Amino acid sequence: MQRCRFKTSEDERLYDGHPIFRKKLEYLTKNAERGEQKLLMTIILDAYNRIFTRMQNETQDESVRRDLKNVMENLNKLKEHYFSNKNDLKKYASEVLALKESDPLVQRKALFELETVYSAAAKLIQNQRRRRQAKRAQRPRS
Repeated sequence: MQRCRFKTSEDERLYDGHPIFRKKLEYLTKNAERGEQKLLMTIILDAYNRIFTRMQNETQDESVRRDLKNVMENLNKLKEHYFSNKNDLKKYASEVLALKESDPLVQRKALFELETVYSAAAKLIQNQRRRRQAKRAQRPRS
């Protein structure tokens, strides 16, 4: 990706110790599986796209618009090439998070589907245990 230089004012709030993406990435790198990391990266790249689109619409400077467009194109290429299959997963996660838990129909459907969901969750946990046991068995003993 070509390096672009954007001016940010010297604002103490930029250095307040509360990054918006870095800590999440660090946590996931250490604690999450590859699929989860890819999903979060897709969400972060989408957030950058929304931020840069807004910046592009708000600026009058054509060179800044061009630079933002270039950055967005590169981010989108990266996302399409490496993270394209995560868009459906992101969409499904958004749909689940948007459910209206107070809606009686949603509540009844949730009860109706509980056994299936519980079985799938239990199966995931069981598969995770097997992988951990297999990794332990592969380690050489000292």
